[in-house]
Amino acid sequence: AAAIADNAWLLNLGPASMEGDVSPTAKSTLKVTKFNYTQIFKEPVHITKTGENAKLYGGNERMRQRKKAGAVHARNIEQAFLHGEKAIDLSGAHPVRSMGGLDEHITTNVFAVGGALTKAAFDAWLGDVFRFGVKGMRKSKILYASNEICAAISGWAGAQLITNSKASATYGIRVTTYISPHGDLHIINHPLLEHGYAGTGYVVDIDGVYYRPFRRTVMETNIQAPGEDAFKDQWITEATASFALEKAFGKLTGVTG
Repeated sequence: AAAIADNAWLLNLGPASMEGDVSPTAKSTLKVTKFNYTQIFKEPVHITKTGENAKLYGGNERMRQRKKAGAVHARNIEQAFLHGEKAIDLSGAHPVRSMGGLDEHITTNVFAVGGALTKAAFDAWLGDVFRFGVKGMRKSKILYASNEICAAISGWAGAQLITNSKASATYGIRVTTYISPHGDLHIINHPLLEHGYAGTGYVVDIDGVYYRPFRRTVMETNIQAPGEDAFKDQWITEATASFALEKAFGKLTGVTG
């Protein structure tokens, strides 16, 4: 046999069977059980009864605080989907669990750019990302991108970048589609990818993302202590995420403007 270098790719052309031979031994794919912890999210609203009855220019203060807390609650769940780490703490009276997100899930198609993102490098990387799909050869995926990535793609994409009104209507947010040689990439500018996550983006096969609510989001009202001269409400959710076929996802890091 010819000598080859370590870690070189070797193409297996398949078997050549002997005439009159018996059927070979069958092979099957080994399935591995995956799990994630459910995480409890809470966001309280606390206001005195005096504040509740005061007539303010901005309207009812309790209702305003509920709306504000709801936005914070939704953002915390979104952050866990992106950056959460699967863990359980048994040191207290009851367990504290946290869910794992995309950062923990994506390990194969990670492109550490560390500078300007070029079209050639981006297209080459997309070839690996589009090679696998949760439901076969998927030809469209979603890129949740930071400002830096959106700016880079806008700068060199040219005629390959189009405004996708149909996708925008589906997801309820502005979507631009990048037409690559490997598949269509729907680009969504994610506002939470900033500061420590500036220059970061996630390619997601939407068929492989599942929201698993254990206790759906509700607002619990009047949970203040008995006799307290105040009102206390809270948004509460217990949920987790599950992801299928890790190789169908991708992650960009370190993209600069």
